[in-house]
Amino acid sequence: MKNLLSQQVTGQLPLLRLFAGIATADQSLADRSIAIALEDLISQVSNGSIEPRSDLGNRLFRLTEKALMRLADTEFDRVVWRGLILIQLDQLSLAEAARTLGVRQTTIAHLAERLSE
Repeated sequence: MKNLLSQQVTGQLPLLRLFAGIATADQSLADRSIAIALEDLISQVSNGSIEPRSDLGNRLFRLTEKALMRLADTEFDRVVWRGLILIQLDQLSLAEAARTLGVRQTTIAHLAERLSE
């Protein structure tokens, strides 16, 4: 069981670090959120609430998102950083990301400007 869990998680870590790093523009915060998510995942597998053979990748991303929300400051806006992820990982334009999320382009653009400073 440990070996299977380790293999699944290890394969997800590079993309997970990219996801969390882009989401926060703070790799330290990103890594802390991943550590919390990994602890939560191990706990869920250990107590039997999920099977080690299930799709742990998606669960790990959701747990990381929850950890990011807990660790982030009050300016952290999930919709906006999801927009940035769509732009960075899915190569969508600002307009496409805003349309996908149902927000104004300026909402995403404002945070993107702040993060690039």
